[in-house]
Amino acid sequence: MMNLTPFGMTWNGDWNLFTRMAAAYQQELSLPDGLSAPEVRTRLIQRCQHQHNPLILRKIDVDGACVGFICCTVDDDAHAASLLAITLWADKRRQGHGSAALRRLERELRQRDVTRVTLAGAPQCLPFWEKQGYAYAGDSCSKALPRRNETAPVQLLIYTREPLDESIYAPKLADSVHFALIEDGECMPLLHNSGVVYARAVPGEMGVLHPYSLRRPWLIRLGGHPRPWAILAERIECDGTPDAASEDHVLLFISDDLIHWVEQPLLHISDPLAQEYLDKRRQQPDLPGLDLPEGCIPGNVVPLSEAAARRLRTRFLTPVNVSNDVPAEVEAASPADLADVRATARYSDGSSVVKRVDWDTRAIDWTKPGRYGIAGRVHQDRYEFPSMWNKADPAVCRWQGRYYFISTNDLDGNHTLFIREADSLPGLVTAQQTCILDTTMYPHLGSLLWAPEFHEIGGKLYIFHAGTPGPFGQEQSHVMALKPGGNPMKAADWEMPRRVVKKDGSMLYDKGITLDMTVFWSAGRLYASWSQRQFDPVDLGAWLYIAELDPAEPWRLLSDPQVLTVPEYGWENNHTFVVEGPFALKQGGRILLTYSGALVDSTYVVGLLSMADGADPLDPASWTKENYPLLTSRSVPGEFGPGHNAYVIDGDGLIWNTYHARPGVMVDGRQGFGPRSSGIRRVHMNAEGFPILDMTEEMDLDPKLAWVKTTVTVK
Repeated sequence: MMNLTPFGMTWNGDWNLFTRMAAAYQQELSLPDGLSAPEVRTRLIQRCQHQHNPLILRKIDVDGACVGFICCTVDDDAHAASLLAITLWADKRRQGHGSAALRRLERELRQRDVTRVTLAGAPQCLPFWEKQGYAYAGDSCSKALPRRNETAPVQLLIYTREPLDESIYAPKLADSVHFALIEDGECMPLLHNSGVVYARAVPGEMGVLHPYSLRRPWLIRLGGHPRPWAILAERIECDGTPDAASEDHVLLFISDDLIHWVEQPLLHISDPLAQEYLDKRRQQPDLPGLDLPEGCIPGNVVPLSEAAARRLRTRFLTPVNVSNDVPAEVEAASPADLADVRATARYSDGSSVVKRVDWDTRAIDWTKPGRYGIAGRVHQDRYEFPSMWNKADPAVCRWQGRYYFISTNDLDGNHTLFIREADSLPGLVTAQQTCILDTTMYPHLGSLLWAPEFHEIGGKLYIFHAGTPGPFGQEQSHVMALKPGGNPMKAADWEMPRRVVKKDGSMLYDKGITLDMTVFWSAGRLYASWSQRQFDPVDLGAWLYIAELDPAEPWRLLSDPQVLTVPEYGWENNHTFVVEGPFALKQGGRILLTYSGALVDSTYVVGLLSMADGADPLDPASWTKENYPLLTSRSVPGEFGPGHNAYVIDGDGLIWNTYHARPGVMVDGRQGFGPRSSGIRRVHMNAEGFPILDMTEEMDLDPKLAWVKTTVTVK
């Protein structure tokens, strides 16, 4: 993996000082953790005080280890930049990451209207620099950068890619359609260089799903009005062998927006569209001088309108904080008045969110009228990962002004349910915990307590969870209610858990298991969604179901169960056929139902179903299913197999995602797998109102922009 970490630094114009600083940076690269160590970052930032011309530094990581960095100074008046590359060109892989870092830097320079970059002195690895378009003459290398209005239009590259280790990026994932935008001489992979379009599994004998993958995708624009997009590809077995069932046929996907793709019936090769595909796929795309995404096996390249490219950026790139705005002047009579003065945090995709500010009011004399300039820091709750070790399937609720946390307890083999209580969401991380249910309390729950979550229904607090009297194959959904006036932290204040039943009182399911039940409201009605797995007569894997629920007795269905979705895509059936862990979030007039798929290992992921609030949840046509996962091991470095998430809205109106992931992954036996542990991260709604689950704290709030100023008038 590559991670480019920007530091907003400046240089005071003294070349000798600059070279000394650079030498110091290079020396610090030999430290065990390189520039990633917090204390090293602090020293670097302290050394570079903001004064005159910008100094831009890009650190280059390969697999989490710092291998070098690139610095440059910018003379805005001369539209020129001086480059100092201190990079360890030890092998082609490092050179490849260095090339990507350089192209990102050049793109930033073009945005500053820089037209020429100069690399002083004889460069290391001259062939590398020549490949990047730098010409060596005299005692320096230089390159002319085109002005922004001279750059080529945006293009879209579609491709499959080489797989990595089975635990990191399996062939089932690599053999899918990937997207990358080509602009300003850079090829930028979307969705963390992960697949966005997958072949669907097909039901076979007795309903058993047969998964497929794809290769050799080709993107074209069809005729008609409006002109839809089409992807054609070869369908293959997941092990890479030919698919006999699709011999003389090709896969066809149709989309109006390049985001939502609908797989069509197999297209016979006699069809003119299939003939065009078979002819065109023999052509190799023209990709001169581009650094292609890691593992890229190119399909083809098509031009895009700026509007289409903007939609793809908005959907498949994580936004970053670009400014934080507060009123220039406010009136206040006390510190309490300033609590309502918030910052509008703005992001690279055009979205925004309102945040609290921690104002420093020491300069204000509240007894003396006047105007006072003050500063404050945009408030941000910080959570290290893991926030809580060995806690899986986490869920948080706000109940009567307090926060409560519950989870599956992996520390004791899933035999207890503990609750934590705190005045704030961050307070839950260190709060004491109390056991409110264990496998000795009730005979019908003698083993495996799983996936608890809180829900308030009709003013009462409930815990939905799964339990079994014995083996895994008897796991069933249960509900327990808090007694009237009860304290959630007292086990005696919870009623005995009841097993969920159908509308006639019979067992919810008797041919397998039910678990991970969640509830949500729509149009004044209560609905439950859960994961259900048939074992008899054959194992179909875990599917998501939905039914209306009785609010007065939320352990009883009011309608027959309906299938909501099945593990049809490669990212849902990787290592096992499972979709589970649904949880609903209402935003912008829509119900967003996230769920998890695949095996609970490093390949676990989060997917999304959504529908208009007020549509019929029991009608499958009401729901839109995304073709790709929202959160994977590729989303946030160091978090493997993220999933089984739930949401809570805090007192500031911010949405938080609680989820579990593993802090390590096993690759060729070289690194520990790590226990399932809980994480907490803010959910950002992008410019289209789509949930972003992988916005790290640095993306959410740029440390360089965290401090804001205003003038307070005290009357």
